[in-house]
Amino acid sequence: MEDEPQSPSEREIRASMYEAVRAILADSDKDQGRQTARAVIDRFAAEHAEAGVMRLLEVMFAENITLYARIAAHQQPSADSTAQDRGANGDARPAPDGDEP
Repeated sequence: MEDEPQSPSEREIRASMYEAVRAILADSDKDQGRQTARAVIDRFAAEHAEAGVMRLLEVMFAENITLYARIAAHQQPSADSTAQDRGANGDARPAPDGDEP
């Protein structure tokens, strides 16, 4: 009887995720980095089957969304700069000359 693949632990998922990301970032040739990352994911699939890979991808996706949210939060203009950018008519575009108070 074949051994059933075991569900990955959170630690195994994170370790593989970071290994894949490091592989992509470490190589100046992005195609080679992606191939190396793919090998990491393929090895993970061999150890943990499809459900394990789906869990790995789910965690990677969630981390990616969190990262983008953090970046977006740091790029939001402050309330002071937004108020300074507003025109005399109170909206984001300046009032036309002489047409509006």
